[in-house]
Amino acid sequence: MTLALMISFLASMFLSVPIAIAIAFSSIFSLEVFSHVTPQFFGNGVFNSCNNFTLIAVPFFMIAGSLMQYGGVSKRLVSFCKMLVGGLHGSLGIVTVMACMLFAAISGSGPATVASIGMIMLPMMTLEGYDPGYSGALVATAGGLGIIIPPSIPMITYAVLAGCNIGNLFIAGIIPGILIGLVLMLVNYFVCRKRHWGIVVKNTLTLKVFWAGLKESFLALLMPVIILGGIYGGLFTPTEASCVAVVYGLIVGVFVYKEITWKVYKKIIMDAAVISGTALVIMSVCDGFNWALTINRVPITLANFITTNFTTPFMFVIVLAIILLILGCFMSVNAAIMVLTPILVPISTQMGYSPITIGVVMIICLSIGMVTPPFGMNMFLAAKITGDPVDRQFKWIWLLVGFCMLCLLAVILWPWLTLGLIS
Repeated sequence: MTLALMISFLASMFLSVPIAIAIAFSSIFSLEVFSHVTPQFFGNGVFNSCNNFTLIAVPFFMIAGSLMQYGGVSKRLVSFCKMLVGGLHGSLGIVTVMACMLFAAISGSGPATVASIGMIMLPMMTLEGYDPGYSGALVATAGGLGIIIPPSIPMITYAVLAGCNIGNLFIAGIIPGILIGLVLMLVNYFVCRKRHWGIVVKNTLTLKVFWAGLKESFLALLMPVIILGGIYGGLFTPTEASCVAVVYGLIVGVFVYKEITWKVYKKIIMDAAVISGTALVIMSVCDGFNWALTINRVPITLANFITTNFTTPFMFVIVLAIILLILGCFMSVNAAIMVLTPILVPISTQMGYSPITIGVVMIICLSIGMVTPPFGMNMFLAAKITGDPVDRQFKWIWLLVGFCMLCLLAVILWPWLTLGLIS
């Protein structure tokens, strides 16, 4: 039955069948033909996985991210960052990374971060002489911070499947996300200094200039403070925080910045409905897929194999990271999390790793997969914005991804980077 399950799943993927249908078909086919379990149990599993209050946060954070994109918040975040670092080599690249970090603390989505910041920054970088391949690669890589820095939609998915505290998982992503962002800024500084990219202007940051910039972008900067402060302060749960984010985004975008019209609002709702609906359908059928694997004792067999052949926790997590980096090249983030989490978390716990640390490692690996071919959603999105062939990004992507992997190794070697802020 296990062989039939995997062959039918891989064959469906090879034939470019949508992943939700491929997962559902392979699960039902293997249960119907090779077991005594009726497919109705698969249907029950699909329903039960969707019947979860926490999952309400997924569409609401997507709506909040779109409201920030179309409501003028992202433009003001960029202006604030440019005021801070405008006099450095590669200042626009540094601003791009900073803006991605700030937007990540609002949207919870990698592609949303790339789209929102990329639409503003990529044309500006081209005008200042940046190579389009490099600027696209930088935005795509920095956009991956959207799922590492909290709040994060994939973190919510992982927490639901792993049964761990969402707030603690959010906190665990703060230091790794900031670390990766700082490393990308540093790499950008030296690359731009060597290549003489960007216009270096004398920028004196006085208290008056800072205060003027802060007033202009204050409401934009306040949003991540409200969301994360409310969660960590115990004022509301992550699910409730997603609803607060939507209400705040509507008020700011409609009544303060006045950039959201009824036409734009309808587009935001429709896009969020399609994207979140797709994600939730995949998540629901993955639950049935994992149930089929459990019936065949696949998790137990895999756990025995790993614990027998990789006897130390460090060896295990290195192998796990390699597997995730490879899978991230071929699978979407949510699909990979939904398929792998129920299998890997029990093994990780058995090897002595916290599910929180493993969750952050998994999400960093998969965020790297968002900018590596052949899947590379962020990479293709950035190329679409620049209008250049995607292969022009490859040279720079491998450089930036290499430094991201060093940050990943640091998280593996020093678990306190994920657990240090959790009381």
